[in-house]
Amino acid sequence: MLESVDHTTNIRLNEIEKTLIEMRNDIGKIYNAVIGNQELDQMGLIGRIKKLEETNESTQKFKNRMYGFASGAGVLSAILFELVKKLF
Repeated sequence: MLESVDHTTNIRLNEIEKTLIEMRNDIGKIYNAVIGNQELDQMGLIGRIKKLEETNESTQKFKNRMYGFASGAGVLSAILFELVKKLF
């Protein structure tokens, strides 16, 4: 009776071990996807998000400069228009 319990326990432990080995491989793949793989020069999700945030910030600064330029150009053109209107 004791032998059958040990045999069953060994079978279950082997199944658990196989499952853990498969999970380790899957966790490694998930880690590489999230963090990246420097050996293969692959950027992970975190790196991509940081890069997108930097690009977004740069784009937003450029837009703000363009809005400022457009506002300034509008004011200057309105002033010039009024000056020309008063001269004629």
